[in-house]
Amino acid sequence: MSLKSCLMGAALIAAIIGAWRLAEVGAARPEVKPPIASSPSPPATAPIRREEAGTASSDSASPTSLPTAAEDAEQINARLTEVISADKSAKRQLNFAKLLDGVHSEAALKAMLQVFAQRFKDRKRDPEWRLFWEELVGRDPALAARLAETYAEDDTDAHAGGAYTLVSEWSKKDPQAAMRWLASRKELSDEHLDEVTLGLLEGYTVNDPDAAIRYALSIMPKGDKLWGTASWVITDAIVSAHGPQGLQSWYDRLPDDAAKKRLFYGVSNRLHYVSLEGQVAWLTSQATNPLRDDRSYRETAQSWAEEDPTAAMNWVFSLPPSPADGGHVGVGYAAFPWLTKDLAGFSNFYNQLAPALQQEVVNVVKIVVGDPKTPTAKVQAGNAFLNSLK
Repeated sequence: MSLKSCLMGAALIAAIIGAWRLAEVGAARPEVKPPIASSPSPPATAPIRREEAGTASSDSASPTSLPTAAEDAEQINARLTEVISADKSAKRQLNFAKLLDGVHSEAALKAMLQVFAQRFKDRKRDPEWRLFWEELVGRDPALAARLAETYAEDDTDAHAGGAYTLVSEWSKKDPQAAMRWLASRKELSDEHLDEVTLGLLEGYTVNDPDAAIRYALSIMPKGDKLWGTASWVITDAIVSAHGPQGLQSWYDRLPDDAAKKRLFYGVSNRLHYVSLEGQVAWLTSQATNPLRDDRSYRETAQSWAEEDPTAAMNWVFSLPPSPADGGHVGVGYAAFPWLTKDLAGFSNFYNQLAPALQQEVVNVVKIVVGDPKTPTAKVQAGNAFLNSLK
């Protein structure tokens, strides 16, 4: 049964969307994730909420209220464009909140959306865009839904963007209603339905992270092409709301071993963006967990080796061997960033290892050097190390 052909009651939402998602598994692509960075990405500017507007600095401009529904769209366009064209983010958000507070007619709200559709598709006004839908969902979800249904009908990408933000805000308050609305949107292509489903998961996680992951697991079986992005959306929402400790507690509450195995990589990756130190501490605590994902250990070893290769190598050898193959995970990932920059330093470290660990290093270096896909710089560094042992 397809999402696009169903009229559904609340009790059938998860099952029917799940059936649609199952049909997508055959077109799986590799799991995706934001690239590992050496430091957390800075958070986006948070929107100023209406209730905070009254306490803001008095030097902010105080724009006149928006026109009523009887006034024409050109006037609304001009006034709103003036407000959200301002460069200073905090002042712009405050003035937008004041304007939005003064308009309630559906016609005027639709005119506001036209300004976004025509002038601000580059996402530079995301805080105002978020505030618009947050405010509308709080006032009247049915009205917000009608506005989303007619927003940018001639631009499928922009239309899906409106649907994404609507269900993200709506599912923070009433995820079942947001699901029902999303299931009714026949105009969304499969690609756009994927996108908007991520918005649903983002908001649902804020509402109830335990229920949100049960829902995600039910509609995205192992191998689903959307899983990597979905796991990032969910873990990011939890960290934003509850911090890294909240994410770790949530992982411990996952419903079963299968869920913990699937989420291990995503949790580790999100912790990295908080701090490498926190990620290492969590991975160390999970080292004996048979459900662990060795990719997390490899990538962390490599990332740490770029900053402190001695500490990274010592960490790799301090961990118990992998349940998968019995070897220490991440030896090559920690060794090669060091080898390519400081052969003498790495060799000195190697000479202090126990014979069994020395042999493990040699074996790994030989495997990497012998791989035809290994970059030339790594091959040269590896061969230089092996030749120094002769």
